[in-house]
Amino acid sequence: METRQRQTAFKVRVSDVLNGKYVVQEGWDPNYITVNGIKVSRVNIIGVIVSKQSNELNQNETLVLDDGSGRVSLRAFEATDFSKVKVGDVVLLIGRPREYAGEVYIMPEIIKAIADKRWADVRKIELELIKPAEGHDSQGTGVVKAKQEELKKVDTEEVLYEESEEEETKKEQKEETPAERVINSIKGLDNGDGADVDAVIKNSSGNAEEIINELLRRGDIFELRPGKIKVLE
Repeated sequence: METRQRQTAFKVRVSDVLNGKYVVQEGWDPNYITVNGIKVSRVNIIGVIVSKQSNELNQNETLVLDDGSGRVSLRAFEATDFSKVKVGDVVLLIGRPREYAGEVYIMPEIIKAIADKRWADVRKIELELIKPAEGHDSQGTGVVKAKQEELKKVDTEEVLYEESEEEETKKEQKEETPAERVINSIKGLDNGDGADVDAVIKNSSGNAEEIINELLRRGDIFELRPGKIKVLE
């Protein structure tokens, strides 16, 4: 079985995410946004949580992150993703850009509160100092890989990111989420003409019907015809 390499989380501004072109790819290739010609499928952002709203459908929450360049929604299928952060917290976010009905949002993989709010100012300075990718306008937005040698410049920052990477690795080793189980079930039951909704619900544990409705709302899956659903790839 071929092992897929984890994509690099690029340090970007919220405005980069909002203004970049969102590209949907087929198969297992990750969707991405283009920032100065770079394909960014995972982002690394430091900002402040300015809003936290409950989702009446599944009791999950939607956060709004502001880094000074713009505001973007953070959405996930499991409320535990946001349980340790509150409005006013400065957070380190690693996640994947997504788009639904023309709105770009981020699906968090890691969201970690930072005790010292000055790190938000450090990140702003860092993005100003980082050189754009080779071959692009030197006046463009700085977007670079979060390289280990950069993080070692400040011990506190190194610890912060090492903890986040360790947390991310542990997260990847955990069992798949309910939403992932439903998506994998749809793929497994789809012979080309979509998967039967009732079969997916029967094949998936927990609140599968609720998750299917949420996936439909977000545009991760679509209804091919009544009773038949398909993963958007």
